Amino acid sequence: MPPLSHWPDRSLAYDDDRSEVLAHIRERFGVPMDMAGRIFRYANYKKVIRFSRDTSLWCGVKGGRP
Repeated sequence: MPPLSHWPDRSLAYDDDRSEVLAHIRERFGVPMDMAGRIFRYANYKKVIRFSRDTSLWCGVKGGRP
C-alpha cells in the first residue's frame, strides 16, 4: 500500500468516506466500506501496515516487517 492518509482533513470530523486508506482497500479488494474497515484493523494488528508519526500517513510494510 502506498503512503495514504486515514484522516486527510483534520479540520473536519473523521469520516470513513474521506479516508484514503479505506478507499484504497475498497478499490484493491472490491469490498464494501465495513469490510474495508475490518481489513484495515486486521492489517494494522498483523503489522502489515504501519503509521508514520513523521508524515501522519499509513503505508504497507513488505513481508510484515517495519
